[in-house]
Amino acid sequence: MARFRIEEIKEMLGRLSIIYDAARIVDPGKCTVLQCGEDGMVHAAASCYGFWGKQTRCRHCSSSCALAAAHNMEKDEVHEGKICHILSAPVEVEQADGTACSCVMELISSNVRSEEMRVMRDRELIQLLVAKTGGIRRGVVCFNIEDECVYANPEVFQIFRVPHGELALLKEFFLTWVDDSRMGESGDIALLSDAEWKQECNIGSKKRMCDVGYHKLFDGEGRFSGYYYEIYDEADPLMGGFPEEGVELVDPLTGLMPRECFFQKVADILRCAVHPEYVLVASNIKDFKFVNSLFGKEKGDEILRLLGKYYRELAGEHGVAGRLHGDQFVVFIPRDELMPNAIMERISEITSKFDSPSFKLCVHLGVYEVTDVSLPVSLMCDRANLAIETIQNVRVNQMAVYKDSLLKKALQDSEILSSFTSALEHHEFEVYLQPQIAKDRTICGAEALVRWNHPKRGLLMPGQFIPLLENAGLIYQLDAYMWGAVAALLSTWKGTPMEDLPVSVNISARDAYYIDIYQTITTYVRKLGIDPTRMHLEITETALMSDRIQYNELIDKFREQGYVVEIDDFGSGYSSLAMLKDIHADILKLDLGFLMPSEEDDRGALILKSVIDMAKTLGMPTITEGVEHEEQAKLLEKLGTDAFQGFYFDRPMPVPDFVEKYYGRECLERNA
Repeated sequence: MARFRIEEIKEMLGRLSIIYDAARIVDPGKCTVLQCGEDGMVHAAASCYGFWGKQTRCRHCSSSCALAAAHNMEKDEVHEGKICHILSAPVEVEQADGTACSCVMELISSNVRSEEMRVMRDRELIQLLVAKTGGIRRGVVCFNIEDECVYANPEVFQIFRVPHGELALLKEFFLTWVDDSRMGESGDIALLSDAEWKQECNIGSKKRMCDVGYHKLFDGEGRFSGYYYEIYDEADPLMGGFPEEGVELVDPLTGLMPRECFFQKVADILRCAVHPEYVLVASNIKDFKFVNSLFGKEKGDEILRLLGKYYRELAGEHGVAGRLHGDQFVVFIPRDELMPNAIMERISEITSKFDSPSFKLCVHLGVYEVTDVSLPVSLMCDRANLAIETIQNVRVNQMAVYKDSLLKKALQDSEILSSFTSALEHHEFEVYLQPQIAKDRTICGAEALVRWNHPKRGLLMPGQFIPLLENAGLIYQLDAYMWGAVAALLSTWKGTPMEDLPVSVNISARDAYYIDIYQTITTYVRKLGIDPTRMHLEITETALMSDRIQYNELIDKFREQGYVVEIDDFGSGYSSLAMLKDIHADILKLDLGFLMPSEEDDRGALILKSVIDMAKTLGMPTITEGVEHEEQAKLLEKLGTDAFQGFYFDRPMPVPDFVEKYYGRECLERNA
């Protein structure tokens, strides 16, 4: 240990105080800062821990350890919200009376640490803990140098009845319970790295006396890195500590880990992994809700058991398999054990046992490659499920891999949905009109289409938000908004050249689930005094096929009041001809995208002509939409279609542009 005269210490502290944020000498045994007095003696001045804003002595004092070990020690500490580095150097100070004072020189410097560095240091701390504790089965809770709880094994969560993974909550409970004040009750015990005592603990409904141990953790260079507590019930050593009452650690049907246990186990593996290279594979049975209805619950349970058995095999010794809920499973395995072809082959072997003429069982898998070990395991599962959503319309066994672009899209979709209600209130949705052109090339109608003038993202096309609204069950609100907007538009057209122009509005398949379509539309029309024949109602073939009886009654009610009903997207379904027998609509809109013949085969043209001729026989004019080229227009005219709609004639446009183009600027200005 270095020895200095008191004058040398004064001079040294003066020079070092220019280099460091603080330089001082302390007596760690008494937790005091020392001052070199004018009398040549060293005197206690104040508590050393007051510098850190604490009221009691530090439980992990590097200076105590440095003095006890007789060599330098280092650590980090928090001061006024900043991370500071402390070098503790043991020294002896010669006093005027010839005695030597053993103390420690502390050199403190600010050290701003990034969040990435913080996570790395905490991971290194956990690796030190694992190496130190090995495979012991007792409660272990670990803290970093900032007194933040960074790890606890399942036994500790069970003791304090805290949900797995809630480290902040665990810290609050633990520090209230633990009585470590006795670490400094006798002599120099605070100088030691370890301390042990007995303390009463409530384990479930029982009170037991437990052994509690406090231990410091030092890295390979002797730098203090953190500390941990062990809690051990000697009366029940074979149980490995503290079994949680009433909690199943295995799903009884599948043999897989339940959701929370899976999350905790995977988090533990990732915390202790030096070079984590893992993947998380989520699994979902498509339309599993139909399985029990078609095959019975016993058969449904058999499917789950077989898949659970395979996922346990897939997890093997180095992975974890869990059941999140229902038919949603997840497997966590090392990345080099992911064999997509072999996995899909085994999945197909299982699903093929349950195929029937009316239903084909298929399983979708989503893969997330673990790149961010700090990400909560629940969010890793969400990302794997995002990959599954990209194949949700596929009706065969298939696997998809998560990409960051999926998360970006999911966040964008979430932003769109969250701003929908506000958009309705602030009238951000705009009516665009696409003209319908008769055979003589005059305008005979228009279809009202929607555009979203988003304040942040600009003009959004229907494909960017309508599918989201349909899936979220919100499309009825937008449809009702558009019906009202078109009714208001037709009201402003009264007494103008546009008064007799019909405008078509769309009715979505799911509108009838949420609102009274007939009551909503007729109320708008009646209040604004609009001629019902001017508002044409487009109902898709898909909607009609979803509930033919309900929509047939709805169409009849509208037609009795003078509304013109159009069957939209005819040709896109599978039962079009049978549907026409029962549905009494006025106009048939043909979807050219489904019916247009190819260059090599003119069978499409024959089918298209047959449909047009059949519509004429039924007294239904036809409008063909999706016309993009002159050749298509000429062919359709030859086949006998009555009107056209598509980019070849014009694109959808704002109402003012539509009025100006087809009725002139004078009409636009008069109607403004």
